[in-house]
Amino acid sequence: MILCCLFLISALATLAAFVLFRLTSNNSRRERLWRQLWANLFAIRLYADEPRVVFQSLLGVITANVKLLINALPPLVVMSGIGILLFGPLDRIFGTMPFQISTPRVLTVKLKNMDGAWPDVRLETPDWITVDSPPVHLFNEREMSWRIRANKRSVGVVKVIAGGTIAKKTIDTRPWPTTFQVMSSDVSMPGPERTLSIMGISLHWVWWFSIFSILAAFPLHWLLSR
Repeated sequence: MILCCLFLISALATLAAFVLFRLTSNNSRRERLWRQLWANLFAIRLYADEPRVVFQSLLGVITANVKLLINALPPLVVMSGIGILLFGPLDRIFGTMPFQISTPRVLTVKLKNMDGAWPDVRLETPDWITVDSPPVHLFNEREMSWRIRANKRSVGVVKVIAGGTIAKKTIDTRPWPTTFQVMSSDVSMPGPERTLSIMGISLHWVWWFSIFSILAAFPLHWLLSR
């Protein structure tokens, strides 16, 4: 299920890249540069015993590659911006192990604007979450941590109340896919890194995303070039 969704996202990203390149790059110039590149490569092969021709063809290959890169810069810049924005949410969905039932996790709150003594801090959790340990104080980091565990599959909000400040975090232990929630900057609960497996091959989701994108590129290129 997870890998199928990741493959679908990879295919959509590859399709978006094809469309973006067609809309934002100079297609006729790109085709001309490709022809120049291949012409220089064939010249190197045909006139391998002519140093002057080989040197000129090598310069032509380098020049054509530089011009191709410049022609591809607009879509690459747009795709890089979109990729940076989407990496965090995708990594939280595919790259982190979900909150398992009866498996302890550490919940940490970072206190801001703390002057002098520690304020009274209270942790409020849903009834299906058990707090296994008293708060651990990290004075230098201004952090407090609890060890918690879930007793059933559900979704709820954990509240950390410090004086007049309330920080919240949504905890979701339901089967994947779960609802995506933006992580609070004050309350964090990092999970172990997850790898995805196909036929015994376990890789990080970024590697599978790259492999799926490459595999999807061939049929998409054939369909869009018809």
